[in-house]
Amino acid sequence: MVQFSAPWSRFLKIVSGSISVLLCLAFWFAAPTSTMNESAGFRTFLIVFPLAFLGIAALFIIRRYEINDEYVEIVRVVGRKKFRLDNIKSIEANPTAMDLSIRTFGNGGMYSFSGFFRTENLGGFRAYVSNKANSVVIQRKKGSPIVVSPHDPISFVEQVNARI
Repeated sequence: MVQFSAPWSRFLKIVSGSISVLLCLAFWFAAPTSTMNESAGFRTFLIVFPLAFLGIAALFIIRRYEINDEYVEIVRVVGRKKFRLDNIKSIEANPTAMDLSIRTFGNGGMYSFSGFFRTENLGGFRAYVSNKANSVVIQRKKGSPIVVSPHDPISFVEQVNARI
């Protein structure tokens, strides 16, 4: 098994840090002021939402990518997503793969870029990205493409190609 880290880009660090600070501030200011004449449900929402949002987003942080003899695996804080090597049609490092991408459903910068995206070149694809400049496009025989961002895209492509 070969492992590749998933380093964060400067942009992802700035966006994630800024949103985290804003949500913590929202909690900090909402908690003491939530004794006003709001409904109990609204008060609970003001207090719980910022922390729940941070916690849920943190569960899907991409920790690393692993390649073994059967799968390419995306390792997140909670769980793994496996893609069979025998379903890979082609793989290439493409630092512009996510340029002008449109998020159709997913996370667009809170600890990762993950979920469903669309571009003119790739069509619909699944992203598990922490640094867009390190993008690797995995074209599958069955299913939509996958975009990942290992620390060394060229070596990642070589390791997958050696196994397919």
